[in-house]
Amino acid sequence: MITEHKLESHYTVIKAKHDALDKMIVEAYNHYIDDNEVYKMKREKLHLKEEMDRIKSKLEEAHYGNR
Repeated sequence: MITEHKLESHYTVIKAKHDALDKMIVEAYNHYIDDNEVYKMKREKLHLKEEMDRIKSKLEEAHYGNR
């Protein structure tokens, strides 16, 4: 079973990757990087955001389930 602590740790890692990709996308726009590369980064960022939302939902369930 996945513990609340493990979920929080995983969320932190995913959030860091998401934030790093956000910075990379801004940099790419500033340096006119190929649109296909930017598109790939945006898709990955969206995937990470979806994963963050799933983790957050599980954490909320765990938190409210322990009341």
